[in-house]
Amino acid sequence: MTMKKISQYRLWPDIDQELQLPVGAIILNVKQYFGDLSLWALCEEYADDSKRAARKIRIVETGKPMSDDVQRWTYISTYTEQAFGKVFHVFEEHELDPWIKKQICLTEGQVRGSVAGEVFVRS
Repeated sequence: MTMKKISQYRLWPDIDQELQLPVGAIILNVKQYFGDLSLWALCEEYADDSKRAARKIRIVETGKPMSDDVQRWTYISTYTEQAFGKVFHVFEEHELDPWIKKQICLTEGQVRGSVAGEVFVRS
């Protein structure tokens, strides 16, 4: 049986970024921790550094425009910047599975995306 551990990774607030996480890591949450924005992921305990994959993290402030490719985003968490009174939402961007691309045939003006693996559509 392979042992797992929860690892912490620092994020930059309000900036899209790419993290190198162990292959198969499961992102658990994003929160402020002693003033720093951190992401926690469930990883193999002895993950080899050569077995890492780039994971794209998108951070969007409430009320700000989002790109049209939100169907490729999976919601992770929401956090607040208390000092500035702002709320941000954290997503992971994925390559869209070709089968899903065929299923998402939406007309102009609809919002597309995914939250916790569920595809949503608002007309």
